[in-house]
Amino acid sequence: MLMRWAATSLAIGFMAPQLGAQSAARTPCESVQYGFVDSTASSRSRRFQDPRTGGSFALKDTTVLTSAIERVTVWPHRIGRDTAWDVIAKFTASAADTLASVTGTHVGQIIAIRIGDDIVETAIINSSLRSTIAFAVDASKATADSVAARVKRATAESCRSR
Repeated sequence: MLMRWAATSLAIGFMAPQLGAQSAARTPCESVQYGFVDSTASSRSRRFQDPRTGGSFALKDTTVLTSAIERVTVWPHRIGRDTAWDVIAKFTASAADTLASVTGTHVGQIIAIRIGDDIVETAIINSSLRSTIAFAVDASKATADSVAARVKRATAESCRSR
């Protein structure tokens, strides 16, 4: 029986249930990163907009994930009578160790997942993350497929060598 990944492998509380629509017209090699919201950043700091909330965040302690992702999967699940979709990335063993170490030092803070300049997911870190991270939670099928395709393009071998 497939168990929801959030209940078994991650202990983070997601802040927003829906993603905004992702544009299909993107450059072929975007960066995939996570970082932590810097609430003390100056107003002149580079900010990234969350399309779901309209808020913008300055990020600190960012990590590039281009060669860290082993697999990206789109998983369906039911919410009442509706089907929602999650996009889950599984990390390589060394990247999972780094993720666990870094997120362990940021418990209680907000993590933001970015593809290019787009924040695609935010969450509060409740405990150290291990080998998976969500790029989308409770999204429509179209949004989940779009996010997964962007992650797969960004982590393709042709983009890793750039």
